[in-house]
Amino acid sequence: RELKTSGERLREEGRREGRLEGLRELKTSGERLRQEGREEGRREGRLEGQRELKTSGERLRQEGRDEMRAVAEQRHSEGRLEGQRQGRLETIDGFLRTGVDWSVIERATGIGEQEYRQLKSRPNGAAAAGGDGT
Repeated sequence: RELKTSGERLREEGRREGRLEGLRELKTSGERLRQEGREEGRREGRLEGQRELKTSGERLRQEGRDEMRAVAEQRHSEGRLEGQRQGRLETIDGFLRTGVDWSVIERATGIGEQEYRQLKSRPNGAAAAGGDGT
């Protein structure tokens, strides 16, 4: 009977050791899988960051091009308006040199004497659309 008890005890002890060894292997496997998961997450994060950076860079470049185009169009428009202003002033100056009456000048250019004086007093580049100060 004592042999049976000893055998049972050894068997139980073997089971316990087996369970502990299994738990240690499970813990080691879990740690290894966790580390692999971290590494995979880092790789995916780097790739996603690179994609976002590329997309952001492309978007910023396009926004820069759009902004430069808008500035160029604005400068072109301002230059055209300044040229029109200068042309009107030169026309009025020519009319005045030849002694044309202001009523004729106003009908021909759409600019009266008071507006002419305001336009003449502005420095170049400060002219606004239509010469009305807007």
